[in-house]
Amino acid sequence: MLGWGEIVYGAVLSAAVAAVALAAVTRGRRPTVIAVGALSAAVGPAAWNAILRAAHGNQFCTDAPVTVFPVSWQDTGSGVFAVAVAAIA
Repeated sequence: MLGWGEIVYGAVLSAAVAAVALAAVTRGRRPTVIAVGALSAAVGPAAWNAILRAAHGNQFCTDAPVTVFPVSWQDTGSGVFAVAVAAIA
Protein backbone atom coordinates (compact mmCIF):
# COMPACT_ATOMS: atom_id res chain seq x y z
CA MET A 1 0.00 0.00 0.00
CA LEU A 2 1.38 3.39 -0.97
CA GLY A 3 1.70 5.94 1.80
CA TRP A 4 0.84 9.60 1.43
CA GLY A 5 4.53 10.53 1.42
CA GLU A 6 5.16 8.24 -1.55
CA ILE A 7 2.12 9.61 -3.38
CA VAL A 8 3.24 13.22 -2.91
CA TYR A 9 6.85 12.40 -3.77
CA GLY A 10 5.77 10.62 -6.96
CA ALA A 11 3.52 13.52 -7.96
CA VAL A 12 6.28 16.10 -7.45
CA LEU A 13 8.84 13.97 -9.28
CA SER A 14 6.42 13.35 -12.16
CA ALA A 15 5.71 17.07 -12.45
CA ALA A 16 9.41 17.92 -12.51
CA VAL A 17 10.24 15.32 -15.17
CA ALA A 18 7.25 16.38 -17.28
CA ALA A 19 8.21 20.05 -17.05
CA VAL A 20 11.78 19.36 -18.15
CA ALA A 21 10.67 17.06 -20.98
CA LEU A 22 8.03 19.51 -22.21
CA ALA A 23 10.47 22.42 -22.06
CA ALA A 24 12.94 20.43 -24.16
CA VAL A 25 10.38 19.22 -26.70
CA THR A 26 8.16 22.29 -27.06
CA ARG A 27 10.68 25.04 -27.67
CA GLY A 28 9.04 28.39 -28.26
CA ARG A 29 5.78 27.42 -26.56
CA ARG A 30 4.13 29.51 -23.89
CA PRO A 31 5.04 28.65 -20.32
CA THR A 32 1.38 27.87 -19.64
CA VAL A 33 1.62 24.80 -21.89
CA ILE A 34 4.52 23.49 -19.82
CA ALA A 35 2.74 24.36 -16.57
CA VAL A 36 -0.46 22.55 -17.62
CA GLY A 37 1.54 19.47 -18.65
CA ALA A 38 3.48 19.44 -15.39
CA LEU A 39 0.33 19.96 -13.33
CA SER A 40 -1.42 17.15 -15.20
CA ALA A 41 1.52 14.86 -14.55
CA ALA A 42 1.20 15.57 -10.84
CA VAL A 43 -2.57 15.70 -10.29
CA GLY A 44 -3.54 12.65 -12.39
CA PRO A 45 -1.28 10.09 -10.70
CA ALA A 46 -1.90 11.61 -7.26
CA ALA A 47 -5.66 11.26 -7.75
CA TRP A 48 -5.36 7.67 -9.01
CA ASN A 49 -3.07 6.64 -6.16
CA ALA A 50 -5.37 8.32 -3.63
CA ILE A 51 -8.27 6.29 -5.05
CA LEU A 52 -6.24 3.07 -4.81
CA ARG A 53 -5.27 3.92 -1.24
CA ALA A 54 -8.87 4.65 -0.22
CA ALA A 55 -10.14 1.45 -1.90
CA HIS A 56 -7.31 -0.69 -0.46
CA GLY A 57 -6.28 -1.66 -4.00
CA ASN A 58 -3.11 -3.56 -3.14
CA GLN A 59 -3.45 -5.92 -6.11
CA PHE A 60 -2.87 -3.07 -8.58
CA CYS A 61 0.75 -2.63 -7.44
CA THR A 62 1.88 -6.01 -8.78
CA ASP A 63 4.52 -5.62 -11.48
CA ALA A 64 4.25 -7.43 -14.79
CA PRO A 65 6.71 -10.31 -15.27
CA VAL A 66 8.77 -8.37 -17.81
CA THR A 67 12.29 -7.75 -16.54
CA VAL A 68 13.06 -4.96 -19.03
CA PHE A 69 10.05 -2.79 -18.14
CA PRO A 70 8.09 -4.11 -15.12
CA VAL A 71 5.02 -1.89 -15.30
CA SER A 72 2.00 -2.51 -13.05
CA TRP A 73 -1.71 -1.75 -13.33
CA GLN A 74 -1.11 1.03 -10.83
CA ASP A 75 1.42 2.61 -13.22
CA THR A 76 -0.98 2.22 -16.14
CA GLY A 77 -3.78 3.88 -14.19
CA SER A 78 -1.47 6.75 -13.28
CA GLY A 79 -0.74 7.33 -16.96
CA VAL A 80 -4.40 7.18 -17.90
CA PHE A 81 -5.34 9.67 -15.20
CA ALA A 82 -2.49 12.01 -16.25
CA VAL A 83 -3.71 11.99 -19.86
CA ALA A 84 -7.32 12.51 -18.74
CA VAL A 85 -6.37 15.52 -16.60
CA ALA A 86 -4.34 16.98 -19.47
CA ALA A 87 -7.25 16.51 -21.89
CA ILE A 88 -9.63 18.24 -19.50
CA ALA A 89 -7.17 21.07 -18.90
